[in-house]
Amino acid sequence: MSTRCHLVVKGKGFENAFEKAYIYHHCDGYPDGVGSEIVEEMKKYEDPEWRVNKVVNRILSISDEYELDSDIHGDEDYIYLIDCDLKKIECYDADYYDDEDDCGGDEIVIPGNIDFNDAIIEKKGRSESYRDTLTRITCAMIPVAPTDTDARSLVGWAKNVTDEIIKIINE
Repeated sequence: MSTRCHLVVKGKGFENAFEKAYIYHHCDGYPDGVGSEIVEEMKKYEDPEWRVNKVVNRILSISDEYELDSDIHGDEDYIYLIDCDLKKIECYDADYYDDEDDCGGDEIVIPGNIDFNDAIIEKKGRSESYRDTLTRITCAMIPVAPTDTDARSLVGWAKNVTDEIIKIINE
């Protein structure tokens, strides 16, 4: 069975009119799959302005597995919200996602998502390897976490584990 997902790209478009576009991906739609692929692709995006049409074209150029769509189908497992105005990528469980409000319960951690990590971790004294370790530990915890655990709690717990690991290594 495939892990389907939709990417919802929203933001200001031509002449600052609000735009929203939908991109469908039929398989590997989980955060370690499509989520990481999108995050890594957008890290390479050098245009200082994220415009909906440019971001959509960038994503469609990754592979032919990404298809422009007219709406959300309702049978996907994950929804990725790409906010071009905030330059932010978020992931949600599709069962709780509301397309009109662009939200869907607790945010799901996407491996390597810089915006998510920077919002939670103080930048001072944190190396890239620290963030990578923290992200890997957090993602490893997702399958075993209780269903009502929010993303911030997972990252907080993973931060404590990462700090302990680094402390042991440095002793």
